[in-house]
Amino acid sequence: MYQEDLAYIHHVGFSDFMREAIPRLLILLQEAGITNGTVVDLGCGGGLWLKALQDAGYHSVGIDVSEPMLEIAKTESPLSVLIHQGLSSAKIPRCKAITALGEVLSYLPGEQGLEGFFKNIACALDPGGLLIFDVLVEEDNASGMNYQSWRTGPDWAVLVKASENLAEHTLKREITSFRQMGELYRRSEETHCLRVYAVEAIEKALLQTEFSAFPVSSSTLYPVAPRRKVFVARKAL
Repeated sequence: MYQEDLAYIHHVGFSDFMREAIPRLLILLQEAGITNGTVVDLGCGGGLWLKALQDAGYHSVGIDVSEPMLEIAKTESPLSVLIHQGLSSAKIPRCKAITALGEVLSYLPGEQGLEGFFKNIACALDPGGLLIFDVLVEEDNASGMNYQSWRTGPDWAVLVKASENLAEHTLKREITSFRQMGELYRRSEETHCLRVYAVEAIEKALLQTEFSAFPVSSSTLYPVAPRRKVFVARKAL
């Protein structure tokens, strides 16, 4: 999952949405009265959000299952605490806010795994703490996401074939990466399997685990692609 080449490509070629999200995310924390303390970023990737938190005066902690991603984050945000763990078993430190940005929760196994995850989150958050995340969601009368796409950069290229299984509520991405190494390009392949959730199932799981929650328009927080929805949840006081 995000091995060396794909981790590099993701960081240098797919970080625009995070750069756009950072100012609004910081405002959201401020509006919630969270002006200092620990903020944990799950699936922290290359650490752009961690660095922004550090620069804003927070103590930032990043958790990711990808060691290559954490190596990038170590360079991007050297003062952050970085933890190599899977999300479903992560030992989350006590904190005031938790973020999981860029479909991170869609990598959890099923709705039962989602409810257990929220219980783990609730145990880590201070009363009144925030959880901000986005996930792939189902859409009425959708025919499924089935497409092929590609993108290139100065020293890389990536091709993606996506296929959605509506019956199993999953999306599979077959990813082929090419990264320049000297005069040649190195090829690598990964397959990512993501869960697609019903919005009602997410809201139900949150309400059962000490949270009040609501989906928000991406235009008021940060830009997401179609079939993704942003949630802001707050732990009960």
